[in-house]
Order: sequence, then C-alpha cells, then structure tokens
Amino acid sequence: MQQQQQQQQQQQQQQQQQQQQQQPAAAATAGSSSSSSSSSSSSSTSTATTPAAAAAAAAAAAATATAIAAAAEATAAASAAATTAAAKAAATAAATAAAAAAAAAAAAAAAARGLE
Repeated sequence: MQQQQQQQQQQQQQQQQQQQQQQPAAAATAGSSSSSSSSSSSSSTSTATTPAAAAAAAAAAAATATAIAAAAEATAAASAAATTAAAKAAATAAATAAAAAAAAAAAAAAAARGLE
C-alpha cells in the first residue's frame, strides 16, 4: 500500500513539475498574464490503511492529476489565444475551472487522510 502511495506521489510531483515548466514558457509566449493554479497533496505513510482510505487516496490522486492536466491545458490555451479578448476570456474561464478542480482534489485528499 505504501508503495502505491509513493508511486502516486511521484506521479503527482512529475506532473506538477511539467506544469511548472510549461507555465513560464506559455506566459512568455502569450505576452499577457494568465491565471493558473497548482495543487499538492500529501498522504500519510500509515501501515494500517483501510481499503476505503486507499480508494479515497487513489481517487484524490486521480483528481489531482486531472486538475494538473486541466491547468496545463488552460495555460496552453491562454498562450495560443492571447490575440483576441474573447479567447483570453475563454482561457481565464478554463483556468478558473482548473482551479476549482484543484480545490476539489485537495478536498478529496483531505477526506482520504481523514479516513485513515
């Protein structure tokens, strides 16, 4: 169980690093400011993890990965669409959705920690 959690954490860290590498390049390309979010979650290394807590942790990891991917897409969209005001508004809406997904992932991670 600990190995699975460690693998999930490694995946999250890799995705966050990829997002952080993409954001400066996208912002430089766009020539305008764009809003994006990143999320992080931590999990305990308890050896007495219940199946429900493990499932919740896996769901939280999946939600976090989805949020990170959405934030990266929003950043790319902001870069590609920086020429028109309507496109900038769409990119801002996508970034807002990504932030909401990140908040949901953080809540799921907190719930998973509460189940352990």
